[in-house]
Amino acid sequence: MGRLILRLLGTPEVSHAEQPITFQTRKVLALLAYLAVEQGVHSRDKITALLWPESDEERGKASLRRALAYLRENLHEPSHEGSRHVSLPSTHMLIEHHTLSFNLASDFEIDTQTLQTAFTLARRRSSGDLRTHLAHLQMAASCYRGNFLNGLSLPDAPDFEDWLLLQRESWRRQANTVFDRLSQWQTEAGELENALETTTRWVEYDLLNEMAHTRLMQLHSALGDRVDALRAFERCRAILERELSAEPSSEITQGADVLEARAFETGSRLPYQPLVEALRSRLEGEQDLQTLLSDVWLAELARLLPEFREQVPDLPSPLSLGEAEARTRLFEAVARLGRALARRAPVVLFIDDAQWADVASLDVLQYASRRWATVHLPVFLLCTFRSDDLASSVALADWLSSLEQNLPVRRQTLISLTFEETLRLVQSLFGAGKGTPGDGGEGQPEKDESIEAWSKWLFAETRGHPFFLIEHLKLLADRKGLFHDEAGTVLMPPDLSMPQAAAPSPLPASVRDLIHARLTRLSHHALTLCVAAAVLGDGCTFDQLCRVADINDNQGLSALDELLTRGLLQETGGRCFFAHDSIRAGAYAEAGEIRRRVLHRRALETLQAASASPTELAQHALAAGLPDAATRLSIAAGDAAMRLFAARDAIAQYEQARQLVRRSHESPQPSGRRTWSFRWLSCPSSISSSGGHTS
Repeated sequence: MGRLILRLLGTPEVSHAEQPITFQTRKVLALLAYLAVEQGVHSRDKITALLWPESDEERGKASLRRALAYLRENLHEPSHEGSRHVSLPSTHMLIEHHTLSFNLASDFEIDTQTLQTAFTLARRRSSGDLRTHLAHLQMAASCYRGNFLNGLSLPDAPDFEDWLLLQRESWRRQANTVFDRLSQWQTEAGELENALETTTRWVEYDLLNEMAHTRLMQLHSALGDRVDALRAFERCRAILERELSAEPSSEITQGADVLEARAFETGSRLPYQPLVEALRSRLEGEQDLQTLLSDVWLAELARLLPEFREQVPDLPSPLSLGEAEARTRLFEAVARLGRALARRAPVVLFIDDAQWADVASLDVLQYASRRWATVHLPVFLLCTFRSDDLASSVALADWLSSLEQNLPVRRQTLISLTFEETLRLVQSLFGAGKGTPGDGGEGQPEKDESIEAWSKWLFAETRGHPFFLIEHLKLLADRKGLFHDEAGTVLMPPDLSMPQAAAPSPLPASVRDLIHARLTRLSHHALTLCVAAAVLGDGCTFDQLCRVADINDNQGLSALDELLTRGLLQETGGRCFFAHDSIRAGAYAEAGEIRRRVLHRRALETLQAASASPTELAQHALAAGLPDAATRLSIAAGDAAMRLFAARDAIAQYEQARQLVRRSHESPQPSGRRTWSFRWLSCPSSISSSGGHTS
């Protein structure tokens, strides 16, 4: 038997023994593709129901037999149906009396396997030869020619169509990751021309992906070709206008250098955490840091970003100064970096959930903002705060007031949608006011009336909160209450029930129920991984998730794909984030106290092995019910904060350790348990508990 080659990514192409195969019917191709991609053993009844659901049992089985006969003929394979003891290593199809399967031991090649291997490498690469990694990703990128089984459709087999839709989305997402990482690694290796070629192909295969368009413009600019960069922008704008009736995002439109970060509640206010995140994500692709700053200032920034010393091995040590002077120099280094970036292009520094930012980060932002404003640099600082935290935090209110005294600050309160705005949103989704082509708009008044009634119920349930509106629509989509037509318009089945008779539930309970409903639909491994992510917090890696969830890589990949597909998690830069904090809170509550303690202990062990900050480790030790470890780590966190001149953060950590010691002295001591001494917790004399600054 000859070698079987299946090219399923794009218009399907199948060859056997170096000869192309033309299939007698679309369902013969569908049968071969399904068995090759799904693998495993499948019953004949299952395949019959999948491909011939409208046929009765006898006709369905006959159709399957004919399709199998065509396949054997195309692959030049003899009939071995019913043979139980025949070894057929070179036969591609294993056909038994009751079951069918694809022979994975046969001589075959399939492009989906190549893409999946590269996808796994792209998400998990941490070390190894870059050239080898590039070769694997380049091979996968060359295999991707478009949507999975592009052009194939079986309208009379709805279950197969559903499977096909999920496969196309999964392979498209994997291809996006491969193209993204390949172009990024090529850029890091200085292969700008190759990166440009990769990104050009990426755009062609995913025309609506703004990230791909942005990367293409950046590469044209890096190569000094501003004309082609502008052409790429104009094409992006035209595509989005034609396909989505939308304008490009502000990042593309303005050509700004966007530095984005988010402060985390679970981070327990790590010193400079949001600032470090923003700078690291922006500078990790910078080819030559010394074109931005001199070695003296890079050495100061290396306090926050130690990897600078790997990129510039001969950096000098920071100057030996007093604590106050050293802190000022660190702030000045950040301000000078912002100035260097702003001279290249306008800079947008976006800090999300800034109410959870540490004091040190807020201080450096205030210092740098004043420096930038003094020389009129094009730097825009955008921070989001939760209104309840802003109202209850005196320190945060004082920080904003101080900014407003020296800089032009504008506050914008984001409010919920009105009913009219909610109605317009729903009308845009359901294509209200548009008659079906050829019907003259017949039936449109009834449709508009139904949409308005449904919008009233939706508004009563969500009070116009945008996130909750979207979450309700996602839940309906999960239940297949909503679907899309060929033009992309959301359709509502005429029998979709309108639960207006039920009294609107309070908004928090409604959201909790909504999140609970989405979590209960997850598989066991997906739910376990979701809870592990809630324990670790946003920004965790795939390896950390698997270790805390205690599942292997294959189970973890399948679970992560499920969470990404259902929109509960998002993947950015190889790290996982919840789509919304409410989802994280719901998943965390779902676990229960005992399970949370176990998972926090695993998280502590995992993060200790990864040399995580003592502040983060202390929080996990506390949640795991390990007071001795929490005390030790809190002291270490305070010491680390002091080394970065974050005095008030250090005081908070020392005070936490003091409280833990006090409770340990007040409670009965088990035999052999360590007794802590308060003298360990004496703060340095230079700390003032009232002001938090050095003396």
